[in-house]
Amino acid sequence: SLSLSLSLSKHATITMASCRLTDSSLAAVAEFIRSGRCRSIGFLTGAGVSVAAGIPDFRSPGGMYDTLKPELLTATEEQKLMMTHNPTAVVSWGIFRNNQLPYLELRRPFILGVLENIGKAQQSMSNPETPTETPTETTTETATAETTSAGAATATSGWRPTIAHAFVRLCHDKGLLRRLFSQNIDGLDYQLVPAEVVVPVHGSLGRVECEFCSAECDTTWFAEQVRANVRDIYGQDPTAPAMSTPIPCPSCERPGVKPATVLYGRLLPSKFFECKETDLPGLDLLIVAGTSLTVGPANTIASDVGSGTARLVVNRERVGQSLGLFRSDGASDDVFAGGDCDDVFLQLIVHLGWLDDLVTLKPKLCTASQRAIDDAVAAQAGKQ
Repeated sequence: SLSLSLSLSKHATITMASCRLTDSSLAAVAEFIRSGRCRSIGFLTGAGVSVAAGIPDFRSPGGMYDTLKPELLTATEEQKLMMTHNPTAVVSWGIFRNNQLPYLELRRPFILGVLENIGKAQQSMSNPETPTETPTETTTETATAETTSAGAATATSGWRPTIAHAFVRLCHDKGLLRRLFSQNIDGLDYQLVPAEVVVPVHGSLGRVECEFCSAECDTTWFAEQVRANVRDIYGQDPTAPAMSTPIPCPSCERPGVKPATVLYGRLLPSKFFECKETDLPGLDLLIVAGTSLTVGPANTIASDVGSGTARLVVNRERVGQSLGLFRSDGASDDVFAGGDCDDVFLQLIVHLGWLDDLVTLKPKLCTASQRAIDDAVAAQAGKQ
């Protein structure tokens, strides 16, 4: 098929592999969303949608897997060697079932921050104009390179959603959102999007359970245990213990308590498979954002939609070809928008005429996203 390409911004380009839409621009995608023919939108999101919030993604340069330092973790030499050869082993069942500590040490700032953030978000969900607490100078957005070098940053109380998250919320508010399949465990989805439409594909840091007996644990209790028993490998918490000790489950007494995230080698939640079966056939548009589409079975969301579903892929690199996206015969209606998620979604929002709606959510967003919105509002005012 004819491949069309044009400049989206200095950070993004867009390419389309078929001619079902009027052209290959984001304006054409916006036209489809506004047309009345697009009544049901689904999302599959990955770590890239949270980058603007200061949370490093996993597979890009500077992400957790690229910068993991096994020597900082409480592990045997064999386990450190496993993590050196395959960084994903740090969040695998193979290591966790024998040693709970590498997972907890790596996730310590995420755990403590996300549990606090989710509690705040639940109080303010009903009023999108209520501002959240202003982040301090030590939020993840200003964390030092040394802090982020092991794949996480400190002061997670400063984490707030991005424009990408806000776009999902706007689709919900306008009655267009069918389902959000989120591969992220950072909890930012829940700060803007109602929990009933979110499928946490890989679990969430916002719940705590035992990996051995599945007993759910109190999140406040668990946060206290993490503070008291897990050392801070990032060197930011002077009150943290010098050495880590396991946290036993109150029910089975085995050291398996952790946030309810899915470890490599474990099954996905049943809700993923149930919603995949019920939601995908009826989607008019699937938006894939900030994900490498390399982890299954989550990546099958992109390939298992109906033949009449248009797909928009928002990512720094083109992904999904091995899953049947961007077919050379033009049989699939696929659009690739290359660039940072916030850049692309902000332009899509402008094309849709939703900028005023986005401004109402601005107080809840991270600093980088707020600045981008201010720039967009100023640019729009300059054209009038």
